[in-house]
Amino acid sequence: MARRFFSAKITMLKNTRLINFAFILILAFGASQAQAQDIVHVTIDQKVRDAQVVGMERDGQEFAGVLVYANNAWNNIYFNKSDLQIIQQAAQNYFADFDSMRLKKGKKNSIKKYGTVPCFVEWGSVKKTIDRFCDTRADLGYAFVKAAPYFCVNIYPAKNQNPEQKSPAYQTLDRLTLLFTKSQISDLCQKL
Repeated sequence: MARRFFSAKITMLKNTRLINFAFILILAFGASQAQAQDIVHVTIDQKVRDAQVVGMERDGQEFAGVLVYANNAWNNIYFNKSDLQIIQQAAQNYFADFDSMRLKKGKKNSIKKYGTVPCFVEWGSVKKTIDRFCDTRADLGYAFVKAAPYFCVNIYPAKNQNPEQKSPAYQTLDRLTLLFTKSQISDLCQKL
């Protein structure tokens, strides 16, 4: 009888260690990830995709943005809360231009028409272990795709700034272009 109890105790200890190890892994890989708040839709490569609205704190400042799969990687795209007013104003300008039919197809610099905003991007091939990041900027404007106008957030390429990430894969953030219909950008502005 004592042996059974003893072996059961060892099994329980092994299971406890496994559970503790799993818990540590969850903390290590999940704790730094942003908290998802809501879902919005974004158009990437002419396909509508779901994007999670996310938020985080960095260097004592609050950030909000979206988590989206694009360019074969998961991308957390963050904007400082103080810069969200620039995005909302750009969206209002887009709505005014859209309603008054002032959006011109093929117009030069239409991608930058409403300004530029700094952003912080994290990316990686696996959603739970996003470990590359950079500071970059995004142009706000509009673009036409198949004769339809879209609000455009064009994020500039940048090099990985994580000194601990030595893997040669995904060392550069590729250009990201997020396109939003009028209702999609309105929804995003409300949820940010």
